[in-house]
Amino acid sequence: SSLRYIIAFFSTMLAALPAFAAQPTPGALNFQEPATRIMERVIGFANPLHFGMALVAVFVLALLIWVCIRYNKRANPEPRKFSHNTLIEIIWTTVPVIILVVIAGPSFSNLFYQENEPDLVQIAESGDLKDPNVFVEAAKQGWITVKAEGMGNWAWTYYYPDEMDADGYQVQFVSNAIHYGLPSDPPATPEKPRYLATDYPMVIPANRYIRYQTASDRVIHSWTVPA
Repeated sequence: SSLRYIIAFFSTMLAALPAFAAQPTPGALNFQEPATRIMERVIGFANPLHFGMALVAVFVLALLIWVCIRYNKRANPEPRKFSHNTLIEIIWTTVPVIILVVIAGPSFSNLFYQENEPDLVQIAESGDLKDPNVFVEAAKQGWITVKAEGMGNWAWTYYYPDEMDADGYQVQFVSNAIHYGLPSDPPATPEKPRYLATDYPMVIPANRYIRYQTASDRVIHSWTVPA
């Protein structure tokens, strides 16, 4: 079957950040602590966006309450008869457009950052050890490529195209989510909670630039490195 590739390059060296094995905790709010530069950018974009969404929701709710109180039958027994208001129609058309344009700017910037891999040769030759976004020693070793292919529901196949096993075959394995299913499914544990972990999680080397490729064998999937 045809595959739909969404290339997402996580230009990061995981060992440069604290070791993360985070998972959601009861009563917690917001995102988990990010483990990649891209996730840091996503959170930096999402947090103010959520605040703006809350302001819009409160404003619209206030308008609805005001209209219900000001223009109900008791307060307005003889309503005015008109078909439209040009000024209001211009406002409710232009304001949402302006909001979407403001959101589009950082959205496209983050998409560009995800889909365009850095030049490791240039990074390796730069010798810049002060820039927190580049890692010279890792760049000298090149990319480690990992392909994550969605399999129906609750499962992924991971491929390591550049890595071979002892028999000369490409390294690959299936990762199944831990959930209620067959009796033979692995049980949930505190370290591997149900619906939030897999029996064989993806493994990547430390101190390397990792390039991820996502695909699916039948339906569209979503895949990310939250923490």
